[in-house]
Amino acid sequence: MNKKLGMLILSIGFAALLVYATYEPTQPKAADRMSEIMDKAWNQYDVLATMVNTDSSEVYLRIEETEDEDKLKNMLQKSIKKADLEEYSIVIEKRNDPPS
Repeated sequence: MNKKLGMLILSIGFAALLVYATYEPTQPKAADRMSEIMDKAWNQYDVLATMVNTDSSEVYLRIEETEDEDKLKNMLQKSIKKADLEEYSIVIEKRNDPPS
């Protein structure tokens, strides 16, 4: 009886450990959230290029000259989580602007 009880406890412990080891949180990572927002910007505005640089903490977008930079920036600020907004700076350049 003790042997069966010990095996049962060991099996339950192993199953719990296996579930814990394979558990992934449902919250997307910052990079995934930023990627979704870049896709949204790409679809709504005439965006030529996007890049999220985690090393320099910059969100970079290059847009056509005819696009409204302020509207795009407002959309990004509304879409990006407050915690991510504090971590990243938004850089928007128009097509013929010299690189900064």
